[in-house]
Amino acid sequence: MQNQAISPTPLPFVVAHRGASGNAPENTLAAIRHAAELGCGWVEVDGTVTADARAVLHHDDQLDRCSDGSGLLLAQRLETLRTLDFGQWFDDRFLGERIPTVAECGLLCEELHLGCNLEIKVVDGWEEPTALAVCESVRNHWPKSTPLLFSSFNQAALLVAKQLLPQVPRAYLATVTPQEWQYVLEYTGSSALHCGDNACLRRSVIQKVIEAGYPVRVYTVDDPQRAAELKDWGVEAIFTNYPARMTGLGA
Repeated sequence: MQNQAISPTPLPFVVAHRGASGNAPENTLAAIRHAAELGCGWVEVDGTVTADARAVLHHDDQLDRCSDGSGLLLAQRLETLRTLDFGQWFDDRFLGERIPTVAECGLLCEELHLGCNLEIKVVDGWEEPTALAVCESVRNHWPKSTPLLFSSFNQAALLVAKQLLPQVPRAYLATVTPQEWQYVLEYTGSSALHCGDNACLRRSVIQKVIEAGYPVRVYTVDDPQRAAELKDWGVEAIFTNYPARMTGLGA
């Protein structure tokens, strides 16, 4: 028996992963804008926390891969992070791209009429402070008319979101679908399962989850043939770095 406070939020089949991150620097406003230009209705981004408890968009614990900075993001204040470049690593065209706050993400999604899957991306030992910062930013700044979905690999983060913003739907993220998937979904009050596209993904398991009333969404799918196969399996949505490749599959 499914035990959840709110109903699932329907997503389009194609969701832009970290924005349209195959063509623009991930988790930036540029990537979100490009997703809208490609006709996407939803984007997925990563929300994490700075040293001064500000919620920003960034995937890695470390700054090195996606900026001209280095070290742990969590050790830096927002003021310092704003001096770094988060675009040139991808292409010189994006020189000067700055790290966005969750609040700025919400405003841009409102402007572009986008829904947003905001993954709560935690650092080990900072699960609850990360979720608190992200949820507080949403509560204080997220436009009420802009669709929002929380997701996380971390159960503690989802429980914080459930407590602070119970009206915002949640999805549990898993690299491999756990055997106890129904218990985890019920425990975290999640209305959907997001799982990785890998050798462990089974059509039979996906169908069991769907039959229990939970939509299944799969990341990260960049091959149109694989996307079409997953759609045939009953997968509600895929997260892709290249939305333009998914022509005809539904954005």
